[in-house]
Amino acid sequence: MQMRLQRAEGSEPCGLFCTLIRWHRIVYAVLLIGMTLFPWGISSSPTAFAQGGSVNLLQNPGFETGNLSPWARWTLNPNDPGIVTIESSHIHSGTRNARIQPEGKEVVIYQTVSVIPGQKHFLSAWVSTNGMTAYLRWWSNATGVPQVCGQTNLIWPTYAYLSCELTVPAGTTSFNVQLSGNAAAGKWAVTDDWSLTKWNGIQNSGFETGSLSPWARWTLNPNDPGIVDVEDCCANHTPGGMWDAYIQPEGPEVVIYQTVSLTPGQKYFLSAWVSTNGMTAYLRWWSNATGVPQVCDQSSTVWPAYDYLSCELTVPAGTTNFNVQLSGTAPSGKWAVTDDWFLAVASPATTSRYMQTTDATTLYNLGCSRGTAGQSGVIVLDFGDPGKNPAYGAWHPSTSTFATVTQIREAAKSFLSGYWNCSPIGANITLAIGTTNAGSLSLTDLSNHGQAWAQMVNEVDTWLGTTNKRSKEAVVGASDMQLDWNSAENTRAWADGYDSVNNRPYYNFGSCEGCPYSGNPNSAPNNNWAKDDVWYVSWGVQSAWPLPEIYNTSGKNADQWYRMSLYSYSDHGLRMSFRGVLTQWDACQGQSCAGIDNTPGAGWGQLYSWLNFDSRTAQYLSWSTDISWYD
Repeated sequence: MQMRLQRAEGSEPCGLFCTLIRWHRIVYAVLLIGMTLFPWGISSSPTAFAQGGSVNLLQNPGFETGNLSPWARWTLNPNDPGIVTIESSHIHSGTRNARIQPEGKEVVIYQTVSVIPGQKHFLSAWVSTNGMTAYLRWWSNATGVPQVCGQTNLIWPTYAYLSCELTVPAGTTSFNVQLSGNAAAGKWAVTDDWSLTKWNGIQNSGFETGSLSPWARWTLNPNDPGIVDVEDCCANHTPGGMWDAYIQPEGPEVVIYQTVSLTPGQKYFLSAWVSTNGMTAYLRWWSNATGVPQVCDQSSTVWPAYDYLSCELTVPAGTTNFNVQLSGTAPSGKWAVTDDWFLAVASPATTSRYMQTTDATTLYNLGCSRGTAGQSGVIVLDFGDPGKNPAYGAWHPSTSTFATVTQIREAAKSFLSGYWNCSPIGANITLAIGTTNAGSLSLTDLSNHGQAWAQMVNEVDTWLGTTNKRSKEAVVGASDMQLDWNSAENTRAWADGYDSVNNRPYYNFGSCEGCPYSGNPNSAPNNNWAKDDVWYVSWGVQSAWPLPEIYNTSGKNADQWYRMSLYSYSDHGLRMSFRGVLTQWDACQGQSCAGIDNTPGAGWGQLYSWLNFDSRTAQYLSWSTDISWYD
């Protein structure tokens, strides 16, 4: 289980995803709290997909049934006074939440869930208190000791987002997730919106069980000679893994496939890694509603190079049987190997905007449109290149007009007011007020501009607090940092300036031109940047978080940022963690963007799957946003 020391930012919205600020990038040890082994059984899991990933294995995760079941209460002694109840007075979303009240003795709310030993999961919950410390935990009978995921003593009405990744211990036959606390009479903690997901909707996705199941072989005629099997000799793709699968047609078509349960009408992202010895292999999906396999992507890349195949798909209406496949037809001796499959629902995308005005009415209406649409997540408003005229501000893209930081501050307030007044209960946003690293400001002016930008963001954050909007709105700075647009020295100066006075983080929603990727793992970043410069302005600076552009439809951008996260792990001791992805599909409509017009789902899926085939960079990816010029 991996965990970072985290605290909720003071102005985070109490919505599905909140920004977390780090304290010194510390990974700290899991706290172990002794507990009697609980005789809790296994329950069946539901089939609904959770937002931003795979199936939510928890039932009644937001307590909206109004009943505790299938959650339950535990105390060390049955007569201990601790209270576990459902209420409607401290909700995070919806109309219900749960509350634990220890009354001097430890009390636990828990749910038992069916999981598979060895599988990696992501656990999260929203928690608030009236001053006690509450612990998000998980428990397996294989260890008998609850494992702490996160903790908070954040005061209501502010909710903290607690989360962690976990791997179910070998030998587990009983597993549960918990919120626990031990505090004096009158102290309580409230919780809402739980999620426990497998990071991948495909089982045995990397064939590391050493067996084919639940994958299977298909040929048109049962006696066709095509071979489907797993191997550990020579062609594994997963770092640290051993196994892969292969198909060997021997003439007629042969298929390896896995049947999965998906929701008709829902959009998914599918990907797999494939290599061959010269044949053409096809990544496909099949639904009984159409009866015809649909080709996702194809490759004839020759081993030892692997090709990353992917596509978005929408499950046809009427589907009751669905599978994913790798197929091929080739002469005797030809084969294809495959590894690291991925299938998930992409995080719903928001719509960001290149801004050409700070007009209050325009910004209010823009925020209102996002709120009316119920968009939740991060929204970037890119006000343009940094400038000084004579106050600091930004040059709007394509219009050559200038806006001061004061004008941009008021524009952001108008946008947030529009969103606040038009959005439904439960919707929430983090507004990223954006500039770029382009332009010709001096080193000193760039440092000062970074300070001015941070101070402007601080002022918007203060305004959110005084107007009581923090329950669903937050604000951060942002910069489109592109290596070709300016030097590393100048970009670092802006980042250091911002970091010197900020109360809120900034997001780098830029690119990594020239950075290493699988086709050229030794490539050097463009414009005399070093990998450490990219790391520094994206993650090394304490206020920095990456929200990178994942434009390239081949997955190259996702590959580059995966390698930056791996560089962070290997050279700085901690992976780079991402807020989400930014795509430009909408901005590309009617433009010449061939090959760099990823849809939001494809961009999210590419980075998510790249990060999670490697345990050193594995993480949950919260947000997806697509930038546009116009609505």
